[in-house]
Amino acid sequence: MTLKNPKNYEKGKTLVFLVRHGDRIHISGNPNLGLKIPGPGLSALGKKQAKSVAKKFAKVKLPKARP
Repeated sequence: MTLKNPKNYEKGKTLVFLVRHGDRIHISGNPNLGLKIPGPGLSALGKKQAKSVAKKFAKVKLPKARP
């Protein structure tokens, strides 16, 4: 991703995005069970969050590779 108006200290830097998974389905009676075994997946909110992040990343303009 290229910044439109980078400050001097931003020039030549690598920008890294860290994205954590969205909200997961919670298992009643044992809220940490999903941490020990594969969980049932994302909740409806988690799926909405994932789609929102995907749309935002799809709009990111990457610079063309240099030869």
